[in-house]
Order: sequence, then C-alpha cells, then structure tokens
Amino acid sequence: ERRSPKPQVGGSIPSWPAIFDWQTGDRQTWTANWVIDSMTEQVQDGASPLDSAKLAAAAGLVAAGIAAFYYFATLPIWLRWIIVFATLAGGALVGLQSSKGREFWQFVQSSRVELRKIVWPNRQETLQVTLLVFVMVTVLGLFFWLLDWTLGSLTRWLTGQGG
Repeated sequence: ERRSPKPQVGGSIPSWPAIFDWQTGDRQTWTANWVIDSMTEQVQDGASPLDSAKLAAAAGLVAAGIAAFYYFATLPIWLRWIIVFATLAGGALVGLQSSKGREFWQFVQSSRVELRKIVWPNRQETLQVTLLVFVMVTVLGLFFWLLDWTLGSLTRWLTGQGG
C-alpha cells in the first residue's frame, strides 16, 4: 500500500484525489457535496422506479411481440408481422414516456435540426471532388508500385536472388 508522506496532499493511492473545495477550503466537504449533487441530479432527471417500470414494460411489449410471432405460427405471415410491428410501436410509445425516452426524443429532435444545417455539394463540386479522388488514387498507386519495384530490385541485387 502506497501512501503520501503528507496526509493532506491528495492524489496517491488510496488517499482522496487532489480535489479542493475553494469555497470552504475543505477537500472532504467537496467530496460529500459531489455525492449529494450526483444523487440529486439522478432524482431530477426523473430516474424513478416508475421510469424503470415504463422501460421494463416497453421491453416486455417488444419481447411479447417477438414471442407471438413464433407462437402463432399457424397465422398468415402478414398478420404475424403486423403483430410484431404493433408491439414495437407500443413499446416505443411506452418507452418514450420515461425520462430516458424523453431524453432520446430530444436527442432525435436536435439531430434533425443539425441535419438541416448541412450544405450539400452541387453537381459540379461532386464531380470535381470525385475526379480528384480518382487522380490521387492513380498517382499514389503508381508511386507505391514504383517504390515496391525499386525496393524489390534493390533487394534482389543485394541478396543475389532472382533473375
């Protein structure tokens, strides 16, 4: 076990990290406040047993739909797929009611906003970049072929191998 020669200096194992609360001047007060803050954030995020139950119900619906697909093997395939898609939709709706589902939906919405900001190249720019890629691949291919041939010839000359 390694310990710092100065107990008030943090950072060594197993002492506390070298983190300091500038308001109170106490390292342990900061650590206790950090634990309380992190627990409060979890409660504020809506991480409650009800949210866990919603996510479990959503997973259960999806699992039930998949199980129904195989259980009702005598039904027509199109009807079995409708059952699967209906339970997937139901599971998604139930899952979106949880705090994690709402966070996911906000992420999807912000992603759509970011996608709208993309500026796609026009036809001329696309053709120019494609031509440049083909030219560079050809030039680099010739360069590496020449380098390989040169090094191979040098190796054969130095070792006396080959013809």
